[in-house]
Amino acid sequence: MGFMTGAAYDTRRGTLLVSAGKRFGSYNFHSGQWLWPVDLGAVVIGAPAYDFFTDSCFLLTAGGQVYALDSASGTIRPFYPQLGFNGLIQKATLTTLSRQDRKVSYLYAQVQSADGTNEVRMVTAVNPFNRFVSSVIPPGAKIGDYWLATGDTANDLLVAWCWRGVVVNGTERGAFYTFRPR
Repeated sequence: MGFMTGAAYDTRRGTLLVSAGKRFGSYNFHSGQWLWPVDLGAVVIGAPAYDFFTDSCFLLTAGGQVYALDSASGTIRPFYPQLGFNGLIQKATLTTLSRQDRKVSYLYAQVQSADGTNEVRMVTAVNPFNRFVSSVIPPGAKIGDYWLATGDTANDLLVAWCWRGVVVNGTERGAFYTFRPR
């Protein structure tokens, strides 16, 4: 499959969902076999995010396309792929979360574009047309590799870390940015 760019664990099946270049696939440890491979035709950026509630895996390509694939078969979910971001994506961090008081999960994408701009999108997993955008992370900040969720209630937070590029009182440093789960 090539050089691995990211992976997610499918807790339902116990398989590893692996992205490598333009390809994505599901690997079964027990049988030592690839269950299904998919060629997306575009380079996958960052690690995929697995969502237990929709049994989907979410991916983002360098061109800004958001994919949702059925974790069992690798087929593309309805309404996907969608252009989620404009311009060339340099780095992305994806996660999914479903709040306890809601029946829908969201994809949370923290993206750093090649032009240095940063953006966070919160996308309803089953309806990618329902999106919320936040651009509070300043241009030039270097996003981290993971989201941290403090829990899954309305009072919890999703925390994004920028390890460099945030200037406070004339000094460059890292910073945390927090978002409420949708």
